Amino acid sequence: MSRISVPDQARNEMLVERVSRRVDRGEVMRTFWFRSRALAALAFACALLLTACGGATEQSGPKTHLTIGALPILDDAPLFIAVQEGFFKQEGLTVSTKIVAQSTQALPSLLHGDIDIISGGNYVSYFQGNARGAFDVQVLAAASTCASDAFGVLTLPDSGVRTPADLAGKKIAVNLVNNVQTLLGDTLLKSSGIDTGGIHYVQIPFAEMDRALSAHQVDAISVVEPFLSGAQHSGAVQVMSLCTGPTEKFPLSGYFATRDWVGKNPLAARAFQRAMARAQQVATDNRAAVERIIPTYTAIGAQDAQRIRLGGYPVGTDAEQLQRVADLMKQGGMLDAPLDVRPLIYHP
Repeated sequence: MSRISVPDQARNEMLVERVSRRVDRGEVMRTFWFRSRALAALAFACALLLTACGGATEQSGPKTHLTIGALPILDDAPLFIAVQEGFFKQEGLTVSTKIVAQSTQALPSLLHGDIDIISGGNYVSYFQGNARGAFDVQVLAAASTCASDAFGVLTLPDSGVRTPADLAGKKIAVNLVNNVQTLLGDTLLKSSGIDTGGIHYVQIPFAEMDRALSAHQVDAISVVEPFLSGAQHSGAVQVMSLCTGPTEKFPLSGYFATRDWVGKNPLAARAFQRAMARAQQVATDNRAAVERIIPTYTAIGAQDAQRIRLGGYPVGTDAEQLQRVADLMKQGGMLDAPLDVRPLIYHP
């Protein structure tokens, strides 16, 4: 299978400052949560250096103030609900959020102790980092799962691509090659007996996919909300959901802390888990609460927040579900050896 990367990596790093201008009734911004491989490698290298130099200092008492590296993406809505609703305060915690463009950018700060927890980190990147020994982090809580109508492959009506089988041999835009988009796409196509060997995955930032599709630079785009709605408004049609069958409700992102940190701060870790469980439940049961919170930490307006499709907000961390991620990564060649995710999940 061919993997092609479009030049100008700087566009990826600046995506948090860019906004999709193709979405109807207002600008919409969603920092992509599929991490740049080059950036991740750099962050992993920094992480190793920081680990060698020593991590955070010992706490003189129970830790009550947490700094969380957060992303302005839909996955993190429950975190900001927990802050706004006082769930952390009720657990004796004072939480500060530090907005970052990509969760891997916050890794050096996490290992150095400048931040305590990273939110919205995609499992594929962090499982790869753990397996390679770049760092030792644990999952404190689940953040999001994919939904069939919020993550899919779109094309133009006149492209000749009508079904998933028509994607064989085509050029498909992804935000990052060899990550969750290619993993889910290949898994679904192979499960239907479709040869993926001739597919060309082209790395293009989400905010530029709609334009690339309209210019026929690619045959299809693998896209998430809010960019999915924007592309559909421009005339694109969905030919395949990436969250169905073997990938239904696939785990996408979670909250991570170092194993050293949770070992030193078990009370804070457990309090964080309790607060987030409540917030995830609110997000699951009350879409209106999610719609209200999104404009407070993203560039997505209130009107667009009501229109976009949301993924799932699971309560608790399910080892069996996370094992699906690691198993598919091994099958897809993203891991050199099988990975047991149970030691990567923090249990008090």
